[in-house]
Amino acid sequence: MLAEGRTRLLAYHFAWPGIGQVTKQGDGFRYYPEGMTLIPT
Repeated sequence: MLAEGRTRLLAYHFAWPGIGQVTKQGDGFRYYPEGMTLIPT
């Protein structure tokens, strides 16, 4: 469902930053983490 809808996900147990997308790959799935953009204060 997440792969079909290209929905972003947040998974606390994944490596930092734990935000990304899942895509269908063959018979399984692959997680693609998003890059972090740090905004200076």
